Amino acid sequence: MVDFKRLKEKELKSKNTDPIVIFENLDKNVGKEYLRPIQEDILNKWFTEYQDNKDTIIKLPTGDGKTLIALLLLQSSLHAGKGPALYICPNDILVKQTIKQAEEFGIKVVSTERREDIPTEFINSQAIYVANCNKLFNGFSKFGISGSRDIEKIGSLIMDDAHKCLDIIKDSFTLKILKSKNTEIYNNILRLFSNSLKSQSIGKYDDIIIGFHESLLIVPYRDYIDKLDDIFEILKESDSVKNLKFQWNLLKDHLKYCDCYVTGKEIQIIPRKIPIDKFPSFTNCEHRYFLSATLTEDAFLIKNLDIDKDAIKHPLTYYKENDHYGERLIVIPSIIDPSINRDDLISWLKSFNSKKGEFGIVSIVPSKKLAEDWNDCIITDYSNLDIEKSNFDTAIEQKKSDKILVLVNQYDGIDFPDNKCRILCIDSLPDYSFLDDRYYEILFPNSKISERKLAQRIEQGFGRSIRGKSDYSIVLVIDNKISRFLSIHSKRKNFSFETIRQIEIGENVCKNFNESNVFLELEDLFEQFLSRDEDWKDYYRGQMSSVIRSSGYTSDKIINRVILEKGAEEAYQCGEISNAIKKIDELINSIENDYEKAFYLQLKACYIYEINPNESNKIQHVAYRKNNLLLKPLGEIEYTKINPLEYNRIQRIKNYIGKFQSKNSLIIDINSTLDEVNFDSYYKDFQRGILNIGELLGYISDSPEDKTNKGPDNFWITSNNECMIIECKNEVKGEREFISKDESNQMLSSIEWGKETYPDLTGYPLFFHPAYKLGDQAFISGDFFIMTNSRLNILKQNITKFYKSIDDPQLVDEKLINELLTKNNLENKDLIKTYCIKGQH
Repeated sequence: MVDFKRLKEKELKSKNTDPIVIFENLDKNVGKEYLRPIQEDILNKWFTEYQDNKDTIIKLPTGDGKTLIALLLLQSSLHAGKGPALYICPNDILVKQTIKQAEEFGIKVVSTERREDIPTEFINSQAIYVANCNKLFNGFSKFGISGSRDIEKIGSLIMDDAHKCLDIIKDSFTLKILKSKNTEIYNNILRLFSNSLKSQSIGKYDDIIIGFHESLLIVPYRDYIDKLDDIFEILKESDSVKNLKFQWNLLKDHLKYCDCYVTGKEIQIIPRKIPIDKFPSFTNCEHRYFLSATLTEDAFLIKNLDIDKDAIKHPLTYYKENDHYGERLIVIPSIIDPSINRDDLISWLKSFNSKKGEFGIVSIVPSKKLAEDWNDCIITDYSNLDIEKSNFDTAIEQKKSDKILVLVNQYDGIDFPDNKCRILCIDSLPDYSFLDDRYYEILFPNSKISERKLAQRIEQGFGRSIRGKSDYSIVLVIDNKISRFLSIHSKRKNFSFETIRQIEIGENVCKNFNESNVFLELEDLFEQFLSRDEDWKDYYRGQMSSVIRSSGYTSDKIINRVILEKGAEEAYQCGEISNAIKKIDELINSIENDYEKAFYLQLKACYIYEINPNESNKIQHVAYRKNNLLLKPLGEIEYTKINPLEYNRIQRIKNYIGKFQSKNSLIIDINSTLDEVNFDSYYKDFQRGILNIGELLGYISDSPEDKTNKGPDNFWITSNNECMIIECKNEVKGEREFISKDESNQMLSSIEWGKETYPDLTGYPLFFHPAYKLGDQAFISGDFFIMTNSRLNILKQNITKFYKSIDDPQLVDEKLINELLTKNNLENKDLIKTYCIKGQH
């Protein structure tokens, strides 16, 4: 006999759309019977307030059960008859983790290998499809691309780790033309734009020819637009090139709206706005859910994923006082002792691991080059992994007691809970895989948006070792640049409230260290933490008790800015130039920072170029005067003369010192700045370092040649009537014992520039050069001076001594600065007398 009552009850259960009721009726594994309070809260809010929204952002820290929440939302959508449900993850590791969780809770899911067809159970709304992000977003997507006949419908979609997925989507639209793999295409594009790249920087162009990846140039928009047909002819063969054909299929009709970036190792062609409408399955999806960490700035999702602004302004989140996410001790040794260097810390950590190998230690580095310093460790470059063939899963699942696991540029997307990682080492600032991100960082490194993005990336790295409230981990920061960023209070504000307090806790704990024996003190502290010292736990809980968990709020100002930028680009791509200009003007008027304002002026010049090239160039001149790191306009560039009467050395030094809250944060900044200046540096880095040394000395410091292609590499106004005219030749090989004719001619030209531009100043020619004699055919009239590497090192040492003598940056006065300049041989007269050699004719 058929039990129709039971059949009826089963059918009613299957149609219930309340996610909490759905959870109660699942056939769960033992130990999985209950939802956490935070999960119940989020599910209730969604069911009563959010379920009809097209876009919803769910902001919760890792470890708060986002995956189960997301699976239940999709299951509710299936019960409501809203069509197929898709759960996309940024990588195969998270696909496996999601499938495992679904099975533990009795939620039916399906998956496929990357090249397999979409499963029928998904199409028929019988199961949730869990897939890698690339399954949907690629140039030959099985879900269909705009213009194709068959577009697969998605009713509801979860995007796990939305910001990581956005990087993957961006990658699917980015042509990365590698010199090593795509040599012919690379060379043809470089040849096509050689003259325009040279006009921007002959030095950087020469570096690109040699193969330096550090040198980056953007192709001027005027040349790019003029030669679009030529670009297309070069690139049209990409449809048969393995590493380009997927991207080419998406970009071939969108080339005009891209920017082209060139380095010595690769060329990247990147759309200014991702044409996400190439994937109708995504854009037409009725309900889209984006899982995001609490700190991340979600406003940028508006521009590239077309997410509704209300979803950004009103995310589905949960926060309250005294509810924190794990226990984290952040230790920054250079704040304790600024003389501690990265190599010493790596050696110490490896030694500590060999003695205390019962738990995992993980280090995150931004590049393969830096990973080489971690010899005798397991080095894993996740970006190039074949998950099925690598030892990556094994490295995560099984602690190698005698090895530290080193991840290359993996600051997000992979987690190491519990004993898999009790010590997480953050080694150096995150690197950028997209050249446009590097370009923006160069253009305005100190802007609020750049600082916030960097803080997010660092905090994502911090979060790899904590998976829940009961988890605990030490985060060890060993890089001077990150230490400098964390030590400046104005930059620290970009982090979550929890992280700010954790940094403060680490500082307070380490203030009790014996500075003469820092490594022994570190070892004792780590052992106290790892042995779960009760006094430590009480202290930590007390310090964190008043901190409110961050909600990840995004300001209206940032949202409006992104909306205007998106609207301007969309109008331009639709041929509505006047509308594009109107929106970009509104955006420019809303920005206070001149460097950022200049960037949008350049974008305006690009929009106008085709209809009015002369007006476009005028606008580019204005942009360049505001930020000389932008594209150089056509025609002569006027140098903006600095008024020597603005010189007040003591006040400039005082202003610099006053930016810091503590002596150690000041010294970290000094060390980080001076570390970059040595004769082994890349010459552009060296020139920037000399610019910074001038500022540390309180001089007015400038780089005329960079701005106008005329004048010296560097220029210091050292008093109201004197200046240093500087040529940097640090990359000259040390065995050469003379200054060449070409080098002397450069100096002669710079001397003439000084006389014409600053006729009232006495100019002293200064070479940074390993030699101090003129070669046979070289000539300089009058005296000139040389600072060799050894003399530069003495100058750097005395600058360090000067700043180390400042006990409290907030209390320094002009009298003390004068006394310390004298004591450390840094008076104006000492510059030539103590640190320079008189050149020999």
